[in-house]
Amino acid sequence: MLGIRLKYIILDGIIPVIFPEGVEHSQIASGTNMEVTSAGFVSLVPISSSKERPAKINATVSGESITLDKKSQGDKDNSIIERVLND
Repeated sequence: MLGIRLKYIILDGIIPVIFPEGVEHSQIASGTNMEVTSAGFVSLVPISSSKERPAKINATVSGESITLDKKSQGDKDNSIIERVLND
C-alpha cells in the first residue's frame, strides 16, 4: 500500500501523536507526563475524495517501539488515529 509512513504513539489510550521516522519514540514520550499505551509505525493513505468532501485518511499501524517497549494495537490504534484525523 502506498502512503506516508510515519511513527506514532498513543497517549492515555486516546491521544495519537504522529511524527517523522527520524525521531525516536522515546524522544516524543519524554515530552509528556501521560502514559504511552502503544507505539509503532503508521501508514496514512487518503481515500474517498470529492469536490464536496475532503479526503478521508485511512491509517494502518504496524510494528513496535523498541525504545519504549510498546507494540502497536492493530485495529484499535487504526481507529483512534482515523477518528482524530477524520473528524
